[in-house]
Amino acid sequence: MPRRVIEYASLALAIVLLLLACSIHLVMPSAALSIVRLAAAELTPWLIALGLVTGGVAMARLGSGSAAAVAALGAAALAVVLAAMPLARAPAVIADADRQLRDAFGADVHAARPAFSLVTSFAGQRIPSVRVERDIPFDVVEGSLRLDRYAPSVEGRARPAIVVVHGGSWRSGDKGETALSNTEWSRSFASRGFVVYDVQYRLTPAVRHPVPMNDVLCALAYVRARSGADGVDPERVVLIGRSAGAHLALLAAYRSRETPCGTPARVAGVVALYGPTDLVAGYEIPADPDLIDGRAALRDLLGGTPQQVRDRYVDATPQTWVASAVPTLLLHGAADQIVSPRHSDDLASRLRERGVPVVYVPFPWSGHGFDMISAGVGGQIALATAERFVAGVVASR
Repeated sequence: MPRRVIEYASLALAIVLLLLACSIHLVMPSAALSIVRLAAAELTPWLIALGLVTGGVAMARLGSGSAAAVAALGAAALAVVLAAMPLARAPAVIADADRQLRDAFGADVHAARPAFSLVTSFAGQRIPSVRVERDIPFDVVEGSLRLDRYAPSVEGRARPAIVVVHGGSWRSGDKGETALSNTEWSRSFASRGFVVYDVQYRLTPAVRHPVPMNDVLCALAYVRARSGADGVDPERVVLIGRSAGAHLALLAAYRSRETPCGTPARVAGVVALYGPTDLVAGYEIPADPDLIDGRAALRDLLGGTPQQVRDRYVDATPQTWVASAVPTLLLHGAADQIVSPRHSDDLASRLRERGVPVVYVPFPWSGHGFDMISAGVGGQIALATAERFVAGVVASR
């Protein structure tokens, strides 16, 4: 390959890496660019590795006096520095999560995996095989609501269970919505002895609150009804939700005494990833820029603005129900441009005031949906933290 081609190819790659590394530290003006930023922030080990290789190639060409080689080396070096900043903050996040988990559950809740591994960053998560059964009807309402069940490869009895609630602004999404997060978490928990139910719920604008929440409660009732056949302990169930699914998981967990479909399984705890917890504030203080038209999503869910249907907003706000809250894990990216981290901040404060066990882990570099890249920096820490939290709450029952 001609030397000039190598030099200019190195420069082009270095510029791309620098732009990606810069995006980690910027506010994105569109949803598409926010996804680019999300990937760059979570895949910083790859950016660093590629930057080092590109810089090495450029350094080897410095003797030729090439301006392209000098520029490539400078761009690659700056890209490495910018990409390394999130990685440098990971140990503090891990230490904070560890401290909070020990405070909540004592020293007996040991990590089932390293909170972060560079090997996993490059090779991906390795999860043992589990049994999967898809599209199981659990409630018949305007067509069947269905769930996918993930179970350990060896049958057992009285296992703890997890109910997973997908995101999508209440108006889109589905069970198993992404092979990079929902199903990978479900498989991981099943490989560790849990029975996992990944559930559907009815979507807006065809329905409004409280219908989606009631559908999650119906899934909990299904878990209790099927506990004997599925080998599940209905007194040890944890809800996990993302985004809008986190909102529904929190509501269902805090209102699990309500019985739209019969007696639900007992909720031992809830894991909420970047979910809205104050819908009035969510409408009155929208994201800027508003990448998904969050106000429209709230109007679809609740049938109007807070000025028109304030009681519905209050009823659908998880913070309203902290008096009946269960142990809660909150995972939220501090760079989230869709659901402000103040939602998790405020809920954590209110839970602490009530004496409810809460673990709140903010990820300084992460945006909305960061766990979709489960081998990413935040994705690894989130899964490891969730595994320890869930183990702690089911062990205490």
